[in-house]
Amino acid sequence: MKQYYAKTTIFIINLIFSKIKNFKVFFILGNAAKKTAFVIFLILMHGTCFAQTITTLTSGNWSSSSTWAGGVVPGPNDIVTVNHAIILDVNLTIGTGEYTFNSNVTDDGSSRQLTAMTSGGVLIIANNSTTTFGGEAFLDNSVLTVTDGSTLITGTLTIDNGTSITINGTLEVNGNVTDNNNGKGGGFDVAGYVQINGNYNATVGNVQVDGSGVFQTTGTITTTGSSTVGDSTNNCTTGPCSSGSISCENNTSSISPSNQSLCADQSVAPLIFSSNSAISSYQWQKSTTNGGLGFTDIGEATSNTYSPGFIDGTTWYRIKYSKSENGCANLISPSVKVTIVSNSAPTFALGDIVQPTCVQPTGSVFLSGLPAGTWTLTRSPGDVVTGGSGTTMSIDGLVAGTYNFTVRVDDCESVPSANIEIVAPVSAIWDGTEWTNGPPTINKVLVFEGNYSENVDVEGCACEVKAGTVVIPNGKSITITNDMVVSGGSLIFKNNASLVQVNDAADNSGNITYNRAVTGIKAKDYVYWSTPVRGQKLADFSSTIKYLWNAKLNSWRVPGLLDMQICQGYTIRRDVAGNFTKTFTGIPNNGIKDISIGDKDSFNLIGNPYPSAIDADKFLLEDNNKLVLGGTIYFWTHITPITLRDELPAGTAGSGDLAYTSDDYASYNITGGVGVEKGTKAKSDNNVGEIRYKPTGKIAAGQAFFATSIASGKKAVFKNSMRVGADDTPLDNSQFFKIKSNSKTSNTIEKTRVWLNLTNTGGAFKQTLIGYITGATNEYDNVYDGISFDGNTYIDFYSTSKDKNFVIQGRALPFDDNDKVPLGYKTTIVGEFKIAIDETDGLLVNKIIYLEDKLLGKTQDLSLAPYTFTTEKGTYNDRFVLSYTNKTLVTDDFKDLNYGVLISNKNREIKINALVNYIDKVFVYDITGKQIFSKSKIDKNEFIMSNLESSNQVLIVKVLLQNNIVVTKKVLF
Repeated sequence: MKQYYAKTTIFIINLIFSKIKNFKVFFILGNAAKKTAFVIFLILMHGTCFAQTITTLTSGNWSSSSTWAGGVVPGPNDIVTVNHAIILDVNLTIGTGEYTFNSNVTDDGSSRQLTAMTSGGVLIIANNSTTTFGGEAFLDNSVLTVTDGSTLITGTLTIDNGTSITINGTLEVNGNVTDNNNGKGGGFDVAGYVQINGNYNATVGNVQVDGSGVFQTTGTITTTGSSTVGDSTNNCTTGPCSSGSISCENNTSSISPSNQSLCADQSVAPLIFSSNSAISSYQWQKSTTNGGLGFTDIGEATSNTYSPGFIDGTTWYRIKYSKSENGCANLISPSVKVTIVSNSAPTFALGDIVQPTCVQPTGSVFLSGLPAGTWTLTRSPGDVVTGGSGTTMSIDGLVAGTYNFTVRVDDCESVPSANIEIVAPVSAIWDGTEWTNGPPTINKVLVFEGNYSENVDVEGCACEVKAGTVVIPNGKSITITNDMVVSGGSLIFKNNASLVQVNDAADNSGNITYNRAVTGIKAKDYVYWSTPVRGQKLADFSSTIKYLWNAKLNSWRVPGLLDMQICQGYTIRRDVAGNFTKTFTGIPNNGIKDISIGDKDSFNLIGNPYPSAIDADKFLLEDNNKLVLGGTIYFWTHITPITLRDELPAGTAGSGDLAYTSDDYASYNITGGVGVEKGTKAKSDNNVGEIRYKPTGKIAAGQAFFATSIASGKKAVFKNSMRVGADDTPLDNSQFFKIKSNSKTSNTIEKTRVWLNLTNTGGAFKQTLIGYITGATNEYDNVYDGISFDGNTYIDFYSTSKDKNFVIQGRALPFDDNDKVPLGYKTTIVGEFKIAIDETDGLLVNKIIYLEDKLLGKTQDLSLAPYTFTTEKGTYNDRFVLSYTNKTLVTDDFKDLNYGVLISNKNREIKINALVNYIDKVFVYDITGKQIFSKSKIDKNEFIMSNLESSNQVLIVKVLLQNNIVVTKKVLF
């Protein structure tokens, strides 16, 4: 101890006079300066030479004054003796003091540090005690001594400036050692055991190790220059390891599994020791002391594996071993920790497993029996952690693979579940002749590896064309839920073929070839186009005149010749008359597409962006579109052949060399479609045939159309859900305008409609539609009412309401027999015209429909014959009225017509006998003109009516024979 004080005093004097560089200066100072210097000297001497001696009074925390005798917590320069177990709750700094630990000093778990910052610091671990620092130990020109039977454990270790370390007991460093002694003296004197669980780096100096103990690392030893290890001098990359000498060895050993955390009712997983060297002997050790101290041998545990089984509390395990090649003994492995928590292991059960499908491309599993409170679930592989609560949970989003699960409550984790297998959808492969794993279904991935042209519809989860020429024939479809990939070969769609996709997020790649046929085109006529693919060059598609519609300027403009824009409509001229086919080549469009719409009340030329038809009703009723677009869309067609004036009957042609032609727009909204050419009655039944080019509600692939806007600065939206076939609706991709369509579709909402045609013998034609439909009102509804586009050169025909002219007018349900609809027309032609019923459906089938000519005071039953009238040029919006009862029916006795028909009334039965021809239809009206009875397809020469809802009033009976003769008679019933 005296040596210590002498050393300290010399140190202090040197310190003081190092501050007074010229000692003579001290003597020439004045009295005041001398006094000040002397006071400073005394203060420094008090802090060094007069350090306090402090001992522990009881066990406790280091920072607590009650732990220490005299109630004074030690400072860095004090002489400190620890005789009681102490919890180190602060970082420890030793300056010039001397600290002796005769009892355990244990880190409180916060990785406390040891710092000896000034020369002369001394730390002695003695009396079989153990000291633990979880953090760094930094020793600067200090002295560390661990006596026999004692242990110092630290996180990392840094030694500097001649620090001297004497290990007669055990030093364990659970990290790297940095040696900066750099030949300044000091080093290791090892008679005991030094275990470094990391690397030893002496990159600015040498390794100096003396003694006869064990010195080993689990990592590498790096040094510069010549190092001394035991009796040898070398660079310490490898060295001797023999009994009685120091080992400087890069020895690697480990125990697996690493640290475990178990519940109270779980057993410890077997421990397996491994080393990079041949081992001659093993001895497992364990410790239950906090920090893994005081290891003792485990009897009979003398192999490289050990199974602890069930244990009572947290325990550390390590192995003491010897190397067989050189007899190096008492080597120690890094330790592993097994933590036992108080809870029992949670349990749970695996439930139903749902495999991936096309609609849901990932799988799921249902878990039940989970802990009632909160828990965390870990999915392997990937260690995906999910928090939750409650006793059940569905794990979704599982791609193909093998999974297991564990659940943890606080620090207690269950055993892993059994493995579950998520299996990807099966692939159906076409080899050019037949399907493997076929036939194709919506839950299979389709793969084409050879030529294909089967005349059937196919569907699949996804599709890839790898090789061969795959042709989808005319009118057939391939329906895919997800991606369409063309990685090799080719994929060709014939006219009216369809590619339907369901998933808006599906990502297509590779080009398809999509063909679109046009029939009956006239020279110099135009067709409205829209591209169903991405990457189609406009110049490659057509070399003739092309236009875009400028919604802002309300005029046509010439487009550039780059790629055709998706959803954009183009009008392209055909110079040669006749049928032709155009081809689109590019990546098929899929998913949500949109296009900017012009200002309010503007016309916009847009188009179907998909290689399949879309449902016009779904497009118009989409939440966004019904707030952006007027409810009617218009399709350009030019179908009436141009006829030479001389070829028409005398007096029927207008002025000029050519007869009247109908350049016009077919129209469609939710109420229905209006065509531009008269159809013919089918011979197989009594229904009126379809109007050629009457829109059916399906917008074909490649088809562009006009739509009006009801808002400014918005976009029209297209979605996969609008595609025909995407939700099991019937496919109809045939109605491309310029293409004749014979398809018929069913209504999905209640509709009662009548189509009326205005025609003349010179070829003028215009159609209008009045429909009673679910959702419509008798006021203006943009979804149900379509303003007349008035594209016809010669005539326009429409229903009117207030100040609007409708090519299509939707009216409210329920249907009212007393409803009246004003009709108007405009003509540039003088002459004779006819108004006729073209088609009826719903409640108007077989119902009498009247047309009143207010100008002439006439009423015509249109169900019997068209109404013929003459007109001058002009606009006539109040001449005609459509109605369903005739208030002007005469009530005088009808004269029996000489057609062999007898109508009699006896015993409240009306009996009709036709002697010459069979009866086709019978209608009965009351005196107000209201129809109270009708019967069609009688096909007999006698018909009896009884139990009519009428009493003591005049009824009018109208009989239609199969030879179209009409007999009408008044009877009293």
